[in-house]
Amino acid sequence: MTTKALTAFAVLALAVCSTGCMKRTLIGFEDHPKQPYTAVELLEEHNNWIFGTTVEHRFVMCKDSGNQIVCSRSCGGAKEIECPKGALTTLAASSNVR
Repeated sequence: MTTKALTAFAVLALAVCSTGCMKRTLIGFEDHPKQPYTAVELLEEHNNWIFGTTVEHRFVMCKDSGNQIVCSRSCGGAKEIECPKGALTTLAASSNVR
């Protein structure tokens, strides 16, 4: 096998292995009684062969402006407010919620 073919194969293998899939699970939602807002809570799971699986608990606020719905994160990401996080092992549980 030549060096070019080996390099091409390595790049292709890395590209295939770095792909993955994403799954969003809706946990709940709540409409505001008087305003056109809906709070949405969901779990976002990213599966990747190389980097493993990451799960994020996400909170989103959506506004219905008639002809379109605009949603934005309520916490986490580039926001200053941190979303609730938790960890569970066989010996202990922890959370950043106070």
